[in-house]
Amino acid sequence: VVRGPEGSKVGVVVERAGKTVDFILTREPIKITSVRSYLGDKPGVGKVGVVRIKSFSGTTAETVKSELEGLKKKGATRLVLDLRGNPGGLLP
Repeated sequence: VVRGPEGSKVGVVVERAGKTVDFILTREPIKITSVRSYLGDKPGVGKVGVVRIKSFSGTTAETVKSELEGLKKKGATRLVLDLRGNPGGLLP
């Protein structure tokens, strides 16, 4: 991790095949997607919307709400919240 103020530049030296290569990087925020969704179609059940929450963060609640609305618009008649492997995290 190369921390510092957003927009600032940092020099990084990498060794490849015995040679050193210099890079100048500009720091930017990293957005981690903790919520994904998809729509499945099960015979005899109908359209099932699945929302996978990998971890909780400050934006998870709003993202889940948006994903659920999108799945309902696509015709989901049933919903599943998949929390498998979720270690927890920040709850608002």
